[in-house]
Amino acid sequence: PPAGGGEGDPAGGGAGGGSGPRGERNDTPIGRFEGSINGFDEKKGYGFIQSPEVTEGDVYFRRSELPTEARTLPRIKLIGLKVEFECVLTPDGKPRAESVALVESPPGDEEPPPGGGHKPPAEDLPELPADKVEEMKQFLEEQGGAMDYGRFANHFPGIKKAQLLPHGAHFTLVQEGDSAGGRWQITLFGVDPLPKEENVEEISFENGETRKPGRDRDRDRERAVDRAPPVVIEPTESLWLIGCVKKWDGKKQFGFIVADGADDVFLHRNDLPESLQGQRNMLGVELAFELGTSEDGKPRVLTTRPLIQPDGRGGWQLRRAKT
Repeated sequence: PPAGGGEGDPAGGGAGGGSGPRGERNDTPIGRFEGSINGFDEKKGYGFIQSPEVTEGDVYFRRSELPTEARTLPRIKLIGLKVEFECVLTPDGKPRAESVALVESPPGDEEPPPGGGHKPPAEDLPELPADKVEEMKQFLEEQGGAMDYGRFANHFPGIKKAQLLPHGAHFTLVQEGDSAGGRWQITLFGVDPLPKEENVEEISFENGETRKPGRDRDRDRERAVDRAPPVVIEPTESLWLIGCVKKWDGKKQFGFIVADGADDVFLHRNDLPESLQGQRNMLGVELAFELGTSEDGKPRVLTTRPLIQPDGRGGWQLRRAKT
């Protein structure tokens, strides 16, 4: 397949885009992880890796990122293979695999074929120098003694888990869950691993911002809510005021209400519920009302609901403000 990521390349951004060197794409490396191949298109030359360690979803890879001996394997032999890979995030936040290595032989292969690409046996890996071990211990101490292994491996590229096993007096590798491709943690000896909710890897961007995959999608939603227009609280047909009648003319059947934030609000008998329109004395009556404006711009009642209270004799009476 062409190196330029043409049509049909879901992580390449369309014709001619997105599959050049990492520096040209501004990809962000997030660590080395394990997983298994769960899809591959032989005709288009790309597939996907499923890894519990990568929270952004299935990881895209191109055939050219596979080891030499695996590039000619049919789809049926690739599906389900356990692999190890360097993972980067593209500028649009999609995970992409690079330098994919097999961690098990394809079905039907008794011996790993020559040419590399498999994990070397532990005895073939170089022993870690004492100063490197001390550097790792100091780094873990600065992180609180426990951290995500992918983040640790990103800080110490090229270091394999097998190289850490002989140093069990200093480090402990802990796998989360029972699946072979589960997330790993590394801790100093005797330090408890992180709870799952704390074991989320931060990614640093050029603008200085750090983001946590998966969790930050929730943070972005919260930010979107924060950017929403503020709720306006003011008198409306559904938000009413509470006040009391401070003046009432029993003959002309009108008066004025006083309320917090509104004074001399005009009230006419016709604004009252029909059952109270014959009430001659409204002085001091407390009520809830919808505030409006008359044609001459003065405050007036549009709708009102007087408040009531027990009368002490088994009935009810209008509630009046104490004078």
